[in-house]
Amino acid sequence: TPDLRIPFRGDASAVLERIAAGCGGQISRIDGVRADYDDGWALARASITEPAMTLRFEGRDRECMKTIVERFLAGVPELLAPVKEKIHE
Repeated sequence: TPDLRIPFRGDASAVLERIAAGCGGQISRIDGVRADYDDGWALARASITEPAMTLRFEGRDRECMKTIVERFLAGVPELLAPVKEKIHE
């Protein structure tokens, strides 16, 4: 996906911790949270210029990407719903 900017005014650090704690995969904490999976990857970071979270996803194919989105954001439904809307556009 391109950068997906999701408006967010909550505690970004807490949300990134929740993502890291539950997303599985190989985790990197440089500039947010990145998870690498066998069939793709996901990245979440807090925007420094606006009250938003920036997310990116890549999968082997579209179905893998959708599965990665669900897995990566399972613990943060406040981000999952708007991301799903954007990737289904």
